[in-house]
Amino acid sequence: MDYYEILQLEYLSYYFRYYYYQRKVDKDKYIDFCNKKRDSIEKLALRNCFKSMFSDPQTCEKYVSKFFHGKGMPALAYRDEHQHKHLGYWDKHYFLKSEDVFAVYNDQECIVKANLCKFDEDYDFIILELPSGMTAKVEISEVEFHDQIFESSIYESIFKAAE
Repeated sequence: MDYYEILQLEYLSYYFRYYYYQRKVDKDKYIDFCNKKRDSIEKLALRNCFKSMFSDPQTCEKYVSKFFHGKGMPALAYRDEHQHKHLGYWDKHYFLKSEDVFAVYNDQECIVKANLCKFDEDYDFIILELPSGMTAKVEISEVEFHDQIFESSIYESIFKAAE
């Protein structure tokens, strides 16, 4: 991945955290990071005549598809293993505790009902409510999350976030 691509995926990571984290101090920090990343992206795009996710819907869709890459958690950016362990735990904690998170498991739309992830262990399980009303304990890596998790369209959310 090149620097320009990494910047745009970092923007999506920070926006994800801004959207899901609940403490005001976290929200303020991540929207500030979003604004700085957006500024960097737009300056690079202007200087090099690049399309960006802020100026072109197809480019936005390309990066959102990379971010929501299939099964498992979105492709959140971490600077190292330490941050991946610590911040990754909180990313799962906030993301998966929201009852408005929808997931696809075995080709069925499900609602995340509980997060069973543990900090000190490699234990990434959630409880899903299946369409039948029954629940299932599944590993996060078996579940697909979609861009529909954002309030409205991800594209509208991204374009509004830094304004």
